[in-house]
Amino acid sequence: METRHALLAKQHEMTRELEIQHLNEHHAMKKRHLETQHEAESASQCEYTQRQQEELRKKHAMQSRQQPRELKVQEAQIRKQYRQVVKTQTRQFKLYLSQMMQVVPKDEQKELTSRLKQDQMQKVALLASQYESQIKKMVQDKTVKLESWQEDEQRVLSEKLEKELEELIAYQKKQKAILEEQIKKWVAILEFSRVAHCPAIFLL
Repeated sequence: METRHALLAKQHEMTRELEIQHLNEHHAMKKRHLETQHEAESASQCEYTQRQQEELRKKHAMQSRQQPRELKVQEAQIRKQYRQVVKTQTRQFKLYLSQMMQVVPKDEQKELTSRLKQDQMQKVALLASQYESQIKKMVQDKTVKLESWQEDEQRVLSEKLEKELEELIAYQKKQKAILEEQIKKWVAILEFSRVAHCPAIFLL
C-alpha cells in the first residue's frame, strides 16, 4: 500500500514537473513573441518618425528655396507700382510747369523752373526711399513669417510624434502587464492543482 502511495506520489510529482516545464516554455514563447512584436512596432514607429521629420525638412527647404523667387516677384510688382507713380507725378509736374510758364513773367521763368524741378526731384527721391523701405519691410515680414510658420509646424509635428510614441509605449506596457497577469493566474491554477491533488493521492 505504501509502495503504491509512493509510486502515485512520484508519478504526480513527475506530472507536475512536466506541467511546470510545459507552462514555463509556453510562457517563455509568449514573452518572446510579445517582445518581438514590440520591437517591430518600435522600429516601425521610429521609421515613421524619421520619415515624417524628413518630409517636413524637405518641405521647409523647398519653401526656403522658393521664397527668394516669390520675394523678387513681389519686389518687381512694388517697383512697377513706383515707376507708375513717378510717371504720373512727372506728367502732372510738366503740366503744372507749363501752366506756370504762361502766367509768370519771362525773366522769372528760369528761376521758377529750377526751383520746381528741384522740388520735383526731392519728391521723387522721397518716394523712392518710401518704396525701398516698403520692399525691405516686405522681405523682413515674409522671412520672419516663413520662419515662424516653419517653427510652428516643427513644434506641432514633434508634439504629435512624441504623443504617438508615448501612446505606443503605454499600450506595450499594458500588453506586457496583461501577459504577466495571465502567467500569474496559470501559475496559481497549477499550484492550486498540486495542493488539491496531493492529499487525494495519499488518501488512496
